[in-house]
Amino acid sequence: MALPALSLAMTALIVLENPYAAVAVADYAGTHGWQPPDVVADCGEAARLVRFRRYPTVICDASFEGPSCTAGLEIARIAKRADPRTCTILLATWMSQAIQNARAAGEVDVVLLKPQPLSLLFSYAVRETIDETCADGTVCGVIDLQTRAWLPPNPR
Repeated sequence: MALPALSLAMTALIVLENPYAAVAVADYAGTHGWQPPDVVADCGEAARLVRFRRYPTVICDASFEGPSCTAGLEIARIAKRADPRTCTILLATWMSQAIQNARAAGEVDVVLLKPQPLSLLFSYAVRETIDETCADGTVCGVIDLQTRAWLPPNPR
């Protein structure tokens, strides 16, 4: 099976509380073939962006003001409602019931507990965002852009 031509012109919205972490994630994305991502630390601005712009991937912290804050989770929900194809990745320090419920409801595609290597974070983003659809409409595989390897489709 021949590999399809890939466009690496994927972009992301990165919403992280720590500005140094946000810059590191953005730099990693840019050096691995992604368009420069939009990086914001303000939840209100992030919510406005996901309502009016299509992002293939949204990566955000689960909380911004302590463990009871769900601002990042709400951004992921807004992004998913605006475009169900958006890959939403939530970075959390612990798995709250609200996060578990959102994951079960399909409002969040991936939840990663911090810290995680950036390569793992972006491999999830790529697997959730790029798929190869077979002639019958089923997903027959995905491409990991880091390794260029075909991977089995993610179970949903």
